[in-house]
Amino acid sequence: MISKEIFCKVLNHLKDLYNYTNKLDNMLEETHKLFKTDYLQLYGIFHISDDILLELLSKSMNLDDTNEDILYEFCYGNDFGRRDEFVVQENNKTYVLDSIEGLYDYLIK
Repeated sequence: MISKEIFCKVLNHLKDLYNYTNKLDNMLEETHKLFKTDYLQLYGIFHISDDILLELLSKSMNLDDTNEDILYEFCYGNDFGRRDEFVVQENNKTYVLDSIEGLYDYLIK
């Protein structure tokens, strides 16, 4: 099992990388508009490396398919817990996953 500290460190790193590539993508889009150049987006480059890291986290935590989907949705669909309230219903219990630490606690329960 991976420690909470390492799990949070990896996901925080991915979040920072995601933020940085979004800023670069916006800059490239402005450059494209201004100079009418070919469009280049960095998300594809980022997506390759983060998929490998998320798969590694998933395997090291022995996540089942459902929890692996929750990990991916938290990162991609919910922008690392920043977009909307991320709620999981399980056995008549509601879990609000609003932080990386909270996600880890949910996944290891």
